[in-house]
Amino acid sequence: MRHVIEHLEHIQRLTRGRDRDSVDATFVEVLRALLDARRVALVQVVPTDDGERLWTRVSMERGWTEPQSASVLAALEQGPLLAADAAIAQALAQRRTLALTDTGGVRVVVPVVTDSADRLAIVVECDACASGADWAVRLVEGLARIYENFINLLDSSERDTLTGLLNRESFDDTFYRATQPGPAADDAADPRRHRGGDAYWLAVVDVDHFKSVNDRFGHLIGDEVVVADGAVAA
Repeated sequence: MRHVIEHLEHIQRLTRGRDRDSVDATFVEVLRALLDARRVALVQVVPTDDGERLWTRVSMERGWTEPQSASVLAALEQGPLLAADAAIAQALAQRRTLALTDTGGVRVVVPVVTDSADRLAIVVECDACASGADWAVRLVEGLARIYENFINLLDSSERDTLTGLLNRESFDDTFYRATQPGPAADDAADPRRHRGGDAYWLAVVDVDHFKSVNDRFGHLIGDEVVVADGAVAA
């Protein structure tokens, strides 16, 4: 009964978040705590000019006091190629869980399927649960399904129903967070860090003759124009 209550408390924490970043961080933190995992990471595939790369949205390792997030810009520049990680590539392509067991423990890769077009996976590296790999897989899959459902709810409240793009309030929050300077750090002490420039770009697109399209062809055709433009912007 005690373990059931603990699991319910973790689920309550997961569904308490009101923005994507906090939910992502809680998701990996809960999984790491439940499994005493060596490392948990939520990764997303991002397209680049030289192939698809992996963006580690958030991760947490044993010994860390809190999850760490990374900018998508860093992934575009130096993220590992998806093709270099066969397990993640296979799990995403086949949309099924992979559990790889070796002397170092278990590596579980669970694809995360949401209503958006994002390609996500949760990766758990656990040396303490090698003897209970099946149980660990079921736990990761179960929490991944809860995470999927909650992210879909968040997206429905944060995105325009017609285009799927962020609504005004969510866009403002996302933009301000993205342009906030990060904490100062000693880059030489941590070779994994990469400091980019401080330049930010904001594109504003005006659709020419949109009112004329609405007036001549009706709102149904106008909506299709908005959807098409939104798809290009996304």
